[in-house]
Amino acid sequence: MDNEHLALPEGVELRPLLGFEGKYSAGSDGFIYTHIYKYNYPAIYRLGAYSGSQKYLYVKLQRNGKRYQRAIHVWVCLAFHGPKPTLNHQVRHLDGNVYNNKPTNLRWGTGLENAADRVIHGTQIKGLQIHSAKLTEELAFEIRNLYGLGGITQQKLAEKYGVGQSTISSLLLRKTWKHI
Repeated sequence: MDNEHLALPEGVELRPLLGFEGKYSAGSDGFIYTHIYKYNYPAIYRLGAYSGSQKYLYVKLQRNGKRYQRAIHVWVCLAFHGPKPTLNHQVRHLDGNVYNNKPTNLRWGTGLENAADRVIHGTQIKGLQIHSAKLTEELAFEIRNLYGLGGITQQKLAEKYGVGQSTISSLLLRKTWKHI
């Protein structure tokens, strides 16, 4: 989606971005637009988006010589739904698709609501999907069974499976591998 400078599609509602009024707007189609003059006539173009280190789409804006980067879904939610109700609120994607940044798909919510959405949409990462996972489901199940039989400490299990004692503790307390 790099530098797709497309004109404003028909029927798209624009709302100004707070702090960037007159220069940038969020569109009801889930994109960010810039207001410029081309050949002395006002023109509106869609900004190119890029993927950041997270899985979201980002845009870069400029104001007074400074650059600002923010995820598109945050800009759109701010423009169409107002400021965050609290500092702890975050943007929820109601359909689970992080590329669908239309205001109808976005709402402010708590971290718990966002986590519940990920479970409903099947986008919650777990087990081996977590890049730092050192155990498999089979090993996690085996560790729980061995510990349940008694006579073996968490430290011995950690040594046997090549992980830290805190990893074993989290597994046994079901802080990790909750789904098995």
